[in-house]
Amino acid sequence: MLRDIFEKTNEYNSMQTAESKKKKGQYFTGLRTAEFMADMAIVKQNTELHILDPGAGNGVLGLSVMQRAIEEGCTQCTVTFYENDNECINLLNQSIELAKRFCLEKGVTVDFVLKAENFILSDDDKKYDIVISNPPYKKLRKDSNESKKMAEYVYGQPNLYALFMAKGMEMLKENGRFVYIVPRSWTSGAYYKNIRKVLISELDIDQIHIFGSRNDAFSAESVLQETMIISGTKSKGQREDITITSSTTGDMEVVSSLSVESDACIGMTEDSYIMIPATEHEADVLKDMSANKSTLGKQGYRFCTGPVVEFRNTDTISIEPKDDYVPMLRSAHVTEGTFRFPVDVRKAQYVDRRNKKVVLRNSPTILIRRISAKEETRRLQMCIYTPDMINVDSDMISIENHVNYLTHSDGTALTINEVNRVFQILSQRKYDEYYRILNGSTQVNASELNLLPVPFNL
Repeated sequence: MLRDIFEKTNEYNSMQTAESKKKKGQYFTGLRTAEFMADMAIVKQNTELHILDPGAGNGVLGLSVMQRAIEEGCTQCTVTFYENDNECINLLNQSIELAKRFCLEKGVTVDFVLKAENFILSDDDKKYDIVISNPPYKKLRKDSNESKKMAEYVYGQPNLYALFMAKGMEMLKENGRFVYIVPRSWTSGAYYKNIRKVLISELDIDQIHIFGSRNDAFSAESVLQETMIISGTKSKGQREDITITSSTTGDMEVVSSLSVESDACIGMTEDSYIMIPATEHEADVLKDMSANKSTLGKQGYRFCTGPVVEFRNTDTISIEPKDDYVPMLRSAHVTEGTFRFPVDVRKAQYVDRRNKKVVLRNSPTILIRRISAKEETRRLQMCIYTPDMINVDSDMISIENHVNYLTHSDGTALTINEVNRVFQILSQRKYDEYYRILNGSTQVNASELNLLPVPFNL
């Protein structure tokens, strides 16, 4: 049945352009990934099951669970699909017809419900035993209907996949199973903090699966996001240990399995970030860092993002120095732990000091590049900056938006001793390793830096 579904899916995919898939946020789950997720969803024998597959696409996730449940002795099953892409609904109907034939051969009665409507905007109050999903990955406007409907979960830039996670939890029965394949981005950062809070408070996470590369989960697609599978049971309270598994190829063969204390993965900071160690060494790093009960923010320090967004300030920035223009520090000035200014790049390095919105006091600080290359040995690419490092006599500077800089929480200037002390701490290898576990992407966010655990007496 499942292989027949994928034959139909391949025919459908051949008629879709990469641009249309990206616009829809539509990436179909691979066969082995679907079977792997179905195994995560079925943890005990059930004679009756109500399965929900929102954003169903070709329906392979819901049908994989159905097939697995029948193998385990389930005699009554209802599979509900949500899909509002008219082109995809035809493919989904073909999958359901194949499933009906399978059930007829097995002598099992299964009810199939296809809801051709927007899952997020639906008012279905039914509760399900299993919610399994590969939700669409798509950024939303804050004033979109979906954002308004799920306003309690929205913070900053909303993404459709995260709202699917929250809605799935709402529609899950107590002790029901939750299995989602999603980008790793929801595990950290301010944008997803409301989603994390509900997941952490309502889901007893038992397993997290990570992939060796972006394309392992979606072998036929060009996927830029780091991907993970999360499974758990809707229940108050979290078990003592979480199993972290990983695979390096699309066949989903588990190459490592790690049991990690839940306290080391969840709730180490006030924003309840979820940490995903892939090795015993990384688990040891989390345990070591958890001994630090304070954070940079609690110690009175704060990383901020540089105020100059270049395309918004084209009339007040300059490649060459000018009268009344002050240095604008950018990521190109941060090189292998040292600061160099100016550098030979055909990009602006000066800004008009009369642009009061973007100028800052010229004082000692730490600069950290917001984006690092994946192949770089360190994620925290940083350096110390002091006013004497620029050959310009200026009481003001500015900083471009791709650089984070350190200041006091109240905005007052740092002393050089404070800068040296914080730099010494953040330069330790364990801080770079910790940040890589915290954030699976190559971006370094100020909000996450402020939550780094540090000794009490910084």
